[in-house]
Amino acid sequence: MADGITETQPHLKRVLGQRDLVLLFVVAVFNLNVLPSIAANGGVTIWLWIISLILFFWPQGIAVIELSQRYPGEGGVYLWAKEVFGDFHGFLSGWCYWTNNMMYVPTVLLYFVGVSVFVLGESHCVERGRTRRREVDQ
Repeated sequence: MADGITETQPHLKRVLGQRDLVLLFVVAVFNLNVLPSIAANGGVTIWLWIISLILFFWPQGIAVIELSQRYPGEGGVYLWAKEVFGDFHGFLSGWCYWTNNMMYVPTVLLYFVGVSVFVLGESHCVERGRTRRREVDQ
């Protein structure tokens, strides 16, 4: 503590373990969206997954580990960009991340609804229930 300035430490509890993060990453990458393309392309997709693991996922993991050790704190990409490049770039990276998720999350939710209707069948669809009521009323 120098000149009345206190150093801030992260306030969030780190409750996710390595196993949790690996499984979260696997589910984010390998999900129902990619099953049709895997089925259509066959065994060649195994090699593509191995290549992407070596050329993208491991380097990304190493970069995240290095940056989180070099700049500990809450904020992730925003904090790293702010510490290295300044406030504007920190804001820009945080804003881009936020807008990306603003488009991604509703897309995932709509996809989940579509898969749910496919799995559960048309009997669970609201419109079909309304149609049956109209037929009964007439």
